[in-house]
Amino acid sequence: MKKFILKPGNHQFVPGSHAMHNNQNLTDDDAAWYLKAYPHIANLFEKIPTDEELIEMKLKRDMESITNPKKSLKPSLADIQADDLYPNY
Repeated sequence: MKKFILKPGNHQFVPGSHAMHNNQNLTDDDAAWYLKAYPHIANLFEKIPTDEELIEMKLKRDMESITNPKKSLKPSLADIQADDLYPNY
């Protein structure tokens, strides 16, 4: 079950981009990353997980990487810092 729930409709997260994010195409990992990079978008969500739920999500991801190491080669967007993607800004 999804932990991050957007308000109905399509939403623009990145300034200058199109309104393309909705509950059908946004994963929890993507939502966590976008909220970390763009905290002002928090008001676009109906539900944001509690700290305990976020810890549970991370533990689940960590356990999956132990039991399925090939799957863990791709980093989770929630683990990538905005500075890693945009080092010159």
